Amino acid sequence: MNYPFAQRVLEKWRTERLERLEDEEDLQCYRFRFEGSTCTNGGEPFSARFHMKVDKDAIIRKAWIEIPDDSRKGACQMCASPSGDIEEARDFLKSFEKDADFINRALEETVLEEWDLNHAGCLCRRPMINQKWKMVLSTVHYDRNQD
Repeated sequence: MNYPFAQRVLEKWRTERLERLEDEEDLQCYRFRFEGSTCTNGGEPFSARFHMKVDKDAIIRKAWIEIPDDSRKGACQMCASPSGDIEEARDFLKSFEKDADFINRALEETVLEEWDLNHAGCLCRRPMINQKWKMVLSTVHYDRNQD
């Protein structure tokens, strides 16, 4: 398959960032660890966990982003956040937990689809989030095809 990332990068992400979690019923569960930083204010570091559940037919059934408690202070420094205060940015941080737009679509089709991308280390806008999801989707697809 013609992935949007080099195979050596996918292999590195597969071994260093991707975790295969315990399956739930007929779903394979994954968690991808992302380490990023804000695009303004000196690049405040934060981490995020991208979660995905895929069925046996490689249909994505659930996908969301988790900002761990220890990264919320850094994440609410993103320029898209209404405030650098965690309490005031609660809705902004919670917005990452909603399901991604590609739910109920085929994994391979979603990997190959063209999206607006931006490689900044933040999650401020859709193109930045899209780029991170492309990393996750590609790595999960690559992992599933290594068995």
